[in-house]
Amino acid sequence: METKLNEAHQESDYHRMDEQVNLCLECSTNSNLKNLKRRFIRCSSQATITQLKKFVAKKVLNGIEKYREIDILCNDELLGKDHTLKFVYVTRWRFKDPPLRLQFRPKILDL
Repeated sequence: METKLNEAHQESDYHRMDEQVNLCLECSTNSNLKNLKRRFIRCSSQATITQLKKFVAKKVLNGIEKYREIDILCNDELLGKDHTLKFVYVTRWRFKDPPLRLQFRPKILDL
């Protein structure tokens, strides 16, 4: 019985037991988007850039479906949609102090 309760808890923990990453999500300085009310976030290191884009779209553009209209950058470098926060931290923020600082801006359209 206890094993089933343990399994149910693990299924419902929504990655709370994962390694965590502290990050600061800021609006890019040359952007017309508004900043988040709470820009400091703690989330799973397994979260992807796409999931962050959906979060920002929901908070800033008032619609999660508009996430494709947002770019996420680290050190002025555009991040790939499938990158995890762990990957970004290890490859782009390795020797810097936490929190991981990311910027968001409206997507720049290729012509």
